[in-house]
Amino acid sequence: MASEKSNAGGEEFVESAPVVFLFEGEGVQVVFESLTKMREAVAASFDEGVMTWQDSQLETDFFGWGEVAHRLNPEIKYWRDYVKGSG
Repeated sequence: MASEKSNAGGEEFVESAPVVFLFEGEGVQVVFESLTKMREAVAASFDEGVMTWQDSQLETDFFGWGEVAHRLNPEIKYWRDYVKGSG
């Protein structure tokens, strides 16, 4: 994380590192601009029932996950492609 001076004179941290997937043969693909964006997508997925806990296991509707991630991160190419069926 990068730090900057806030208006109050203290340090304010600004996330600057993306979250990436590394796929064999495809290289590195940015999937979220930051951990904050990823956490927001996970929280929304739980709120919308796309991710749930069943029998002590995480259950995920992966198409629904892609839709949530794309809706919250429309600028990310990976999610645009994913919801079009090529992700």
